[in-house]
Amino acid sequence: MKKILVVLSLIFSNLIIFSQDIIRLKNGTEIQAKVIEIGNKEIKYKKYNFIDGPDYILLKKEVDYIIYENGMREGFYGKYSEEEYRMLCERKVKHYVKQQKAGLMLGGIGLVGFTLIAVDNYNYNINYPNNNNYERYFAYQVGYFFSAGAIVGGAVLYLTGKRKTKQYSEKLRNISLKISPVGQVKTSSVGYRF
Repeated sequence: MKKILVVLSLIFSNLIIFSQDIIRLKNGTEIQAKVIEIGNKEIKYKKYNFIDGPDYILLKKEVDYIIYENGMREGFYGKYSEEEYRMLCERKVKHYVKQQKAGLMLGGIGLVGFTLIAVDNYNYNINYPNNNNYERYFAYQVGYFFSAGAIVGGAVLYLTGKRKTKQYSEKLRNISLKISPVGQVKTSSVGYRF
């Protein structure tokens, strides 16, 4: 009879020990708690050793992750949960890929415009070598200016988009490969190829 009581007390004490949530802060502190509510900017919880006590509040940006009593892990990135942050990064990657395409198109249009103006200018000068048409000269200069602007603008759009795409793809990869504290690797089927 004593053995059964000892075994039951060990089982129940283990259930009590492992039935709390663990809040891990970005500074490394762990809080044993019972999470009550996760809002847009804050997390409301009760201290595990004083469940009947007052509610405590932490800002989401201070929290690294929470391990719930069932073993599920939820990470936080600033004011976003892990899933919200993953969706945000996916949207940003798609946006910056579109920006890269727009940059290529704008640069291509500028390059074509620059080439057409140069060819027309060359042909005009060959056919009319002594003609000093300043209006035509001014129009060529304006055309060169706008074409060069389109080329430079397109290059800036493309390079910025490429850098940001790489940055957010790396963040997505880090979310996908994040290792939980219990040693399980979290995976995701999100992948982008460029």
